[in-house]
Amino acid sequence: MKTYHRISKYFLITVLALGLGATSAFSQVSISVGIAPPPLPIYSQPACPGEGYLWTPGYWAYGDEGYYWVPGVWVQPPQIGFLWTPAYWGWSGNNYAFHSGYWGSSVGFYGGINYGCGYNGRGYGGGRWNGNNFAYNRSVNNVNTTIIRNTYVDRTVINNNYRNVSYNGGRGGVDARPTAREQQFARQEHIRATTQQQENIRAAAQDRRQLAKVNNGRPATTALSRAEDRQQAATRDRNNNANAVNARDRANDRQATTAQERRANAANLTRQQANERNDRNAAQTRQQANERKAATTARTNQNATALARQQSNERKAAATERTNRNTATVARQQSNERKAAATERTNRNATLARQQSNERKAAATASNNRATATRQAQTQSRNQAAERSARQQPRVTERQQPRTAETHRAAAPQQQRSAAVNRPAPQARPQAQPRQQQARPVAHAAPQTKANGPDQDKHR
Repeated sequence: MKTYHRISKYFLITVLALGLGATSAFSQVSISVGIAPPPLPIYSQPACPGEGYLWTPGYWAYGDEGYYWVPGVWVQPPQIGFLWTPAYWGWSGNNYAFHSGYWGSSVGFYGGINYGCGYNGRGYGGGRWNGNNFAYNRSVNNVNTTIIRNTYVDRTVINNNYRNVSYNGGRGGVDARPTAREQQFARQEHIRATTQQQENIRAAAQDRRQLAKVNNGRPATTALSRAEDRQQAATRDRNNNANAVNARDRANDRQATTAQERRANAANLTRQQANERNDRNAAQTRQQANERKAATTARTNQNATALARQQSNERKAAATERTNRNTATVARQQSNERKAAATERTNRNATLARQQSNERKAAATASNNRATATRQAQTQSRNQAAERSARQQPRVTERQQPRTAETHRAAAPQQQRSAAVNRPAPQARPQAQPRQQQARPVAHAAPQTKANGPDQDKHR
């Protein structure tokens, strides 16, 4: 079996655990392998341990000794409303690349692999979030309705065309491509695997019974009700191994004692000497066994302490990450509020400026109107003065009328003579009146001149 990226055992475990857990805007490729993973084993889903748990299907991971099976397990999501996108293997043209799973608000692309239990190759049909509560689809999940009441039945999500192929693309792989919506969601920010999931990966990597070359594709543990069950099973295995070591030590002690007695009899040693030697050998054997037990217990305690310290650090890291996200959210909210307040102030200032501008324009218009009214009043006053002056002018003309009449009487004889010369012959003119009588027409014409005066002044 050829691997394109050789990684040591414990480093690979860390890469796979952190690859599943790292926050990313796209599914991480943790390792590439030149041979396809084994088919998916057929197993029964354990009962859901309680409300709020979501099913995460099992898959084949890769280590220094080849593929090993990570059991499916019920886990609690990192936050309400999140769903799990399973990991999968995909053909990249030269080898099979591993794409880590992640938590998010929707289910992304997981290679079209039919993991079962609601993961039929596209999306997740095993349940849905109703507010803060998760409802389970009893048609694809093993749910005890006496414990979990928030359930429903939807058989349309069942994929009867089941193939236990565990990889996408390549020879014999699943032919599926991500949709536009799945590609868009894959580029968004996601949340890493929980501490329970990472512990499940580490425990599977350290259990040789999960290796494909050991179990021939039939792992010893295919699924777990909770990740804690794996720790309890590991504790039982350690206790069983310790008991087996103790039994072997006791059998060796008995064999050693028998051999020593046999040698003592063969050498004709006295019974007392043989007993003393046997006691010394037995004491030495018991001491060695106790030392081995003490060393085993010390290693167990040390591993338990290291595991507890690691879990504590992971919890602290998760709490710090949540605090940082909350702080960033509050900072964005405060920034938006400041921007909104600044925008409101700007709008108020602009409105006030427009109002003041309109008021200044209105004041200027009123001032112009008053000036116009003043000019009109002055014009009207001048016109009225002119009219009064025109009305007073005829009186002056009347006072000048006697002199004008005399002037007309002096000019009358000359006018009459001119008229007599220019008058036609057939028409007979009456006899000329005395000079005083002939001056009347002229005297009567004078008022006409008076009447024309005001009009002429008025037009002027």
